[in-house]
Amino acid sequence: MYKEIFTPTAENHTFEIPEEFYGKEIYIEIIKSSTGPNNKNEKLKKLEASLKGYRVDLSNYKFTRDNISFDD
Repeated sequence: MYKEIFTPTAENHTFEIPEEFYGKEIYIEIIKSSTGPNNKNEKLKKLEASLKGYRVDLSNYKFTRDNISFDD
């Protein structure tokens, strides 16, 4: 996968395609970016707020394979 984020400065814009894609069919999608640093922090805050009360501390959890039960 190859991803490039840029800001076009004119109506026509060109960008380099990596040599590994030469001669291969590629899919190009152009999306207006809304993921700036501020927006990313806001999304993270919303996610943390929505998960509040659902977090579990597993830092002291020990997993022992001998305790697995496959009873139906």
